[in-house]
Amino acid sequence: FYRHILSSIKKTNSKYSELSQPELLTKIQQLISKRNKPLLMLFDEIDQLPSKTICEVYKWANLKNSQVIVIGIANEILLTEKLTQLFCYKVTPSLVSFKAYTEKQMAAIVKSRLEPDLISLFDPKAINYISTKCIAAGDIRKTLQ
Repeated sequence: FYRHILSSIKKTNSKYSELSQPELLTKIQQLISKRNKPLLMLFDEIDQLPSKTICEVYKWANLKNSQVIVIGIANEILLTEKLTQLFCYKVTPSLVSFKAYTEKQMAAIVKSRLEPDLISLFDPKAINYISTKCIAAGDIRKTLQ
């Protein structure tokens, strides 16, 4: 994870395999502190990372002279609260919540993903049934699998 981030910041394909995790973190922090342009770091599924790693990532935005903007996308609605309790932030991050898809929206997304000639093979009730069941899971990917 940290090797990939370091490679991205330095814009190189080097894998930094010779560096330990603490060395990688130090190198990332040094680069961030010396950077004179903004750096946007976007992490999808950030809630899948260990809490310690998430805290480390958000601390980068608070480093001296840091111009890092960290955006974490998560399915876990209570992630911000949980990490605030772990004292990960000097400033509590902004939280933007999105409403879950409705059954109708899920069904429309499924239909849009089907090839036009395949839609006729499915009973509309079946698509609606699948959409209803997947709403409980709260993840549209389950509907599309």
